[in-house]
Amino acid sequence: MVENLSQMGYPLELDQLDGNLALGRPHIANAMIRAGYVSSSQEAFERFLGEDRPAYVHYEKFSIQEGISLIRDCGGIPVWAHPYLFRGGKVEDVLPELLAAGLMGLEVYHPHHGNNKVNRLKQLCQEHNLLMTGGTDYHGYDLEHPENERWQLNQLKLPLSLLESLQQLAR
Repeated sequence: MVENLSQMGYPLELDQLDGNLALGRPHIANAMIRAGYVSSSQEAFERFLGEDRPAYVHYEKFSIQEGISLIRDCGGIPVWAHPYLFRGGKVEDVLPELLAAGLMGLEVYHPHHGNNKVNRLKQLCQEHNLLMTGGTDYHGYDLEHPENERWQLNQLKLPLSLLESLQQLAR
């Protein structure tokens, strides 16, 4: 995508990412804001980085089985991140296929999951013996809204017991 933007006349300087962080579209959007090409992340996605936009690079997606197998083969724990933001179907309709493929957890706690959704996900974890996780969807510093609390790590004040369960499963 960075190469596409450069060819379109929008060269970028990207931040150096620490250790294990992977460069993603939010990082590219922030670089575009810094360069003055766009005024917001939303504009960057709408004009350049969104699917079917000129800088977007399509990639072959894994099947559910391939993705979960890859994660497990690498020693990882496959967890469905923010299931209520998933646009591919209802949680209850998609979950059986994920379970059959070897899903091991659900992201229960997320800023976009209200109490009803959190309670429903907890119930699904209990019913299917799944690990409960949580997160803020933190993708790095937000240039547009540095004061915005939604970008703070552990803003949900999750209990360490969630981490302990994850560590036990990883062993």
